[in-house]
Amino acid sequence: MSTTQAVPQREDTAIQGELYMSFELGDKAWKLTASDGRLGASRYNVDAGDKAAITHCMGKARERCKLEPQAKVTRATKPAAMAGGCIAG
Repeated sequence: MSTTQAVPQREDTAIQGELYMSFELGDKAWKLTASDGRLGASRYNVDAGDKAAITHCMGKARERCKLEPQAKVTRATKPAAMAGGCIAG
């Protein structure tokens, strides 16, 4: 006779996955778009070159997507004059 056991699931369980981010780079401000490919994209605005703000946005996006802190980040960049939306990695 076989038995099955349920594995407890918690809402805050981290997922091993990947975070995809695109950057629309302007002279004064950068627009960041982030998603894990499952949830809708999150959009953030930061001052150009503000590395601390970018790191903060990455953390917020990982948390929203319930990704582990060490989840791989795939990035793409394009100058604002050429950007036409979210850029695939």
